[in-house]
Amino acid sequence: MWSRIVIMLALASCSHPAPRHPTIMLSESRSLNERTAVGQARVFATPSVHSRLAGARAWLAIAKALAQTPAGAYQAALRGITELGPDYAALHVRDETIEKVWIAKDLFDEQKDQDAAELLTRLLGSRIKMYERRYATEVE
Repeated sequence: MWSRIVIMLALASCSHPAPRHPTIMLSESRSLNERTAVGQARVFATPSVHSRLAGARAWLAIAKALAQTPAGAYQAALRGITELGPDYAALHVRDETIEKVWIAKDLFDEQKDQDAAELLTRLLGSRIKMYERRYATEVE
């Protein structure tokens, strides 16, 4: 009997860790130029703080969908960067977002829409990844 209990305890300790609770799925919908996308984030903590991640993911999806319409992609990526906000990376990360947004704005003003859109879309994607790393214990 004791050997069965020990084996069961050993198996239980090798099993997958228990899921983090509460687990909430957030969905945020965004639209621009007749394009709509839904961004989702699985949240393991207070959802209101991380709804910006779902919104930013939706804007990124729209920016990518509008790649052939660079002005729309630029606007969508800019809205995603704004929605995600400045609290996306660990404190030791140097934030060059403002400089890159200015560069993108200059490109856009010079009618280099494609370059501006690509810059902001990449910037939004990398900021989302940093956000996911920073809050890895809270979101998915």
